[in-house]
Amino acid sequence: AAGARWTQSVDRIELRVLRKPRGVAAADCDVVVRGDYFKAAHRATGDVWLEGQLARRVVASQSLWWVVADEASSEPSAQTAAADASAASSSFGGRPEEDAGALRVVLYKAPTTLLRAGVHDAHWTRLFDADDDLEADDMDHDRTDLDPDLRRRLKLRDLKASQDAALELAKREQCEADGLAWTWVGDAEHRRREGDDTFIEPSYNVPGQLGYDTAIADRDLVLREAGKLAGA
Repeated sequence: AAGARWTQSVDRIELRVLRKPRGVAAADCDVVVRGDYFKAAHRATGDVWLEGQLARRVVASQSLWWVVADEASSEPSAQTAAADASAASSSFGGRPEEDAGALRVVLYKAPTTLLRAGVHDAHWTRLFDADDDLEADDMDHDRTDLDPDLRRRLKLRDLKASQDAALELAKREQCEADGLAWTWVGDAEHRRREGDDTFIEPSYNVPGQLGYDTAIADRDLVLREAGKLAGA
């Protein structure tokens, strides 16, 4: 979103409205949060600082906002009645004096079935519908508020996925070293299971296809060199 800087954890979005002038007090801010809509504007002039249809739903009744206090001013920061100043951490970096007068918002995500859908389903790839999607590498995935047992299982899942990727790369390099011209082919089993008729994989990953039987000499060595061996 061009008018905001935002971060997220499993259960909430934290954002700073960039276009709000520093001198505008909380009493002059008009902040609207609905299930799939957000707006921040000047109450008197109607000047809109940030507005849009949210990419996913939030729990409006739990969401909160406040204006960061300016230590040089006698005016305290204001926030909604439901707000707890300690509920939101400072996630945007910078010096405190640079944040003075900023409009900060915490949007609590609508509940997601993490165990069934996976934790990545709880992460937003964009703030507003009109925004471009962010790639996974462009986002920090903060899981500190996730259930410890689920966090452990997800960590193991991520480790396995990274190990599989390292072994696949090693197998590709071995095929090429052996002069096997692997190709992209359809995986019938995957297509049947996932209902995706367009899915393709390298032939060395599909039973019965070219390169599938290529042996990797030392699995542990491959993972150790890739930094993916558990305990290494």
